[in-house]
Amino acid sequence: MLPTETDRLALTAIYKSCGMNDDYWNNWASNKPLCEWEDVKTTESGRVKVLFLQEGLVGNLPQEVGYLTELETLCFYKNNLKGTIPDTIGNLRKLVRLLLMDNFSLSGRVPQEIGNLTNLTEIDLSENMLSGPIPHEIGNLAKLTILDLSQNKLTGTIPPRISSLLKLEKLNLRNNHLRGRVPLSFGKLTKLKCLLVRGNNIDYIERQNGDFYNQLVNRIFLDFRKYSANVKTCLHGTIVGKRGSYQLPAELIECHVAPYLISPPLCYIRDRLEVWISWWTIRGKRGLLKLPSNIIKNNVVPFLIFSPEYYAEKGHNVI
Repeated sequence: MLPTETDRLALTAIYKSCGMNDDYWNNWASNKPLCEWEDVKTTESGRVKVLFLQEGLVGNLPQEVGYLTELETLCFYKNNLKGTIPDTIGNLRKLVRLLLMDNFSLSGRVPQEIGNLTNLTEIDLSENMLSGPIPHEIGNLAKLTILDLSQNKLTGTIPPRISSLLKLEKLNLRNNHLRGRVPLSFGKLTKLKCLLVRGNNIDYIERQNGDFYNQLVNRIFLDFRKYSANVKTCLHGTIVGKRGSYQLPAELIECHVAPYLISPPLCYIRDRLEVWISWWTIRGKRGLLKLPSNIIKNNVVPFLIFSPEYYAEKGHNVI
C-alpha cells in the first residue's frame, strides 16, 4: 500500500472513531486528494503534514493515527475525546507539536512511547483526565521547549530526567496529584522561565502558591546549582560506626540526603560546605541536624543492609 493510502486509511479511521460528519468536515471520507480535506495540510508528495481538528469531535483516538508518519503537528483542541492516547503515537517520529488539550474526558496514562518523538518542541496535554506517573521517557525529548501537563490527575513524583530538557522554557504541572520535591537537578534548566506546580502536594510549596516566573525561577535554580556543586565536591556522606566508616554512594546522598537540607521557603538553601553523617546526625558549619527517620529507614538503612560492601551494626547504625 502506498504511503498516501495509509494516510487516507488513518484519516478515515479518525473520521469514523471521532463522530465526524460531512456537513461540517468537508471532503472527509471522500476520494478527493487529502489536501482538500477540511483542516488537513499535506506535503508536496501528498502525505499528511498538519492535522488540526478543533471542537465538535466525540469519540476515541484510533490506533491508526500511528500511520501518519510524516505528521509534524497533531492538534485535537476543545473536543470531547475519551479513551486513552494510543501507544502508536510513538510512530510519529517527525512530530514537532503534540497538542491534545481541553478534551476533558481523555484518560489513561501518558504513553511512554512519547519518548520516541525526539523532534517534539511542544507538548500540551492539559485539561484532560490523564492519570498515573509522568513517564521518565519524556527526558529523551532534547528539543522540547514547552511541556504542559496541567489540569489532569497525574500521580507520583516529578521525574528528575526532566532536567535533561535543556531547551525547556515552560513547565506547567499545575493541579495534579504530584508529590515529593522539585529535583535538585532542575538547576540545569537555565532556559526555564516558567515553573508552575501549584495545586499539587510538592514539599515546601503551598498548594495555592506554587507558580514561579523569570527572575524567581533563576534565583531558585541558581541556589540549586550552588548546592548541587557542594553535594558533588564537599558532601562526604560518611557514616561513622564502631567498626569504621562507611561511604554512602553519591546518588543516594544527592537524591535522598541532600534534598532534605533544602528548607522552606523553596529558594533558601542552607550553607553546609562540609557535612558528615554520624549516628544519623548531619554536622555542618551551622550545627547539627538530625536526619528524619523516613529517610533513614527507606533509603539509607536498605543500602547498608543489602550492599555487599557495607552493613548496619545493630543498635548503633540502625534506628
